[in-house]
Amino acid sequence: RLRRIYFVMKIFMTIIAAFLAASVLCSAETHELPLGISEPDESAFVYSGPNVSVPAAYGDALNSISISYGVLSGIQVVYSFARFWGFVFSMGTWNLYNVKYSGNVSVDYMHSVSRIMDLGFVVSTENINGNNKVMNLNTHEYEYGGTFNETFSCFMPQTRLNYMKSPHFALYGKTAFGICWHHSEQWDKAGLNTVSNPESFSFCMHFTPIGWEVGGRNLRGFMELGVGWLGSLSFGARMRF
Repeated sequence: RLRRIYFVMKIFMTIIAAFLAASVLCSAETHELPLGISEPDESAFVYSGPNVSVPAAYGDALNSISISYGVLSGIQVVYSFARFWGFVFSMGTWNLYNVKYSGNVSVDYMHSVSRIMDLGFVVSTENINGNNKVMNLNTHEYEYGGTFNETFSCFMPQTRLNYMKSPHFALYGKTAFGICWHHSEQWDKAGLNTVSNPESFSFCMHFTPIGWEVGGRNLRGFMELGVGWLGSLSFGARMRF
């Protein structure tokens, strides 16, 4: 199991290193398109890649790092359905209670490859814990049945499509696909761990049809509406450089 985790983490670090190397290379290759303007002011341009120059007045930046918090993630929705249907199919003899959702915390890095498209990756984590109760069929009263603790950590390459960009405002959408690492712990009422294989990996995704950011050239606040692992509603801060 440790070898498998080490192998996956090595893949993640390789992808991250590749993105950072690409950012450095793209930043180093700065060229200007002939715009028919004599003696242009170099400070008026910010370069977004080979053979491309974009006026800084549009507010473009090559890179961005964001931190955000999301609610009503795909994990939370799945557990809400499990809680409801578990109660229904058990004829009311089993249920979850004191369920606590941490919400989804994520950090992402994006690099501008053109005026309308950014590429990057996002890492996120979320925790869910609580108790379950089981009905005593003799007394018809609920008894403590055990506790559980679930952690989900995801890595997803992502693409951002910019609908509108300006020095102080942007409107965009994002799509992300990747891998989710799931660590599960469950204990029965005697305190014994009932999970034989606590580590597992699965596919994860997130789709953001609309997101908007407002602020200065370098620091902005943002909010996103989406579907998937990062939350139906997420908000945070973004540093652009």
